Amino acid sequence: MIFSPLQHRHIAIAENHLHEQFVLKIVDRDELDFLNYLSDPQMLSDPRNHIVPFSHVTGIGYGKSIIAMPKLLPLDNIPLYSLQTAQCYNLLCQIVEGFTFLHEHGVAHMDLKSANIVIDTSLERLYIIDFGLAHKVNGPEDTLFGFRGTELWVAPEIDDDDYACGLLAS
Repeated sequence: MIFSPLQHRHIAIAENHLHEQFVLKIVDRDELDFLNYLSDPQMLSDPRNHIVPFSHVTGIGYGKSIIAMPKLLPLDNIPLYSLQTAQCYNLLCQIVEGFTFLHEHGVAHMDLKSANIVIDTSLERLYIIDFGLAHKVNGPEDTLFGFRGTELWVAPEIDDDDYACGLLAS
């Protein structure tokens, strides 16, 4: 097995004896619980479920596990200008469909960004990854407090107190 760490300190690429590449990721218990919940056979039978398939869970102690996922193309690495309009439309519909599915099942991802969306090599099927910040919500009355997400991807009304105060004052 070949093993090469990536820029992210919890992710590496591995290759088996058949030269198939896959991603290894260290996840905490909460993220693994979300992945298991969304990977229930009944959930997976719904075509709107865009969770990345994973396998081979190995516990490593301290509430951490290693999961293996197929190596897919990060949306960040695809030059969007190279896609046909129909492909862009298809991918956008799948993003909306995938997050609608999560919300219908009480999952708030909390870190929507292009780095957390991967696509198969045919550019046909899109997957959502990284449930490390996800929260279970029971309905619109549930409220989460504190900063969540990646700073550059957070809406200005969430991150900027002056922006929020200006909206309230108007």
